[in-house]
Amino acid sequence: MADCPECGRAIEKSNLIEGEIFPCPDCGLELEVTAVEPFRVDTAPREAEDWGE
Repeated sequence: MADCPECGRAIEKSNLIEGEIFPCPDCGLELEVTAVEPFRVDTAPREAEDWGE
């Protein structure tokens, strides 16, 4: 089990795989699975706006 870096909610592994991005059930922060064993999550990288350039 890991904790959300924003709100501290415990995140269970369930069926998540490494590299998967998902929202925290409490605060909605985008999280990324950084490791499966031991299970770890971190804030997902934000993509820069493209603006069609």
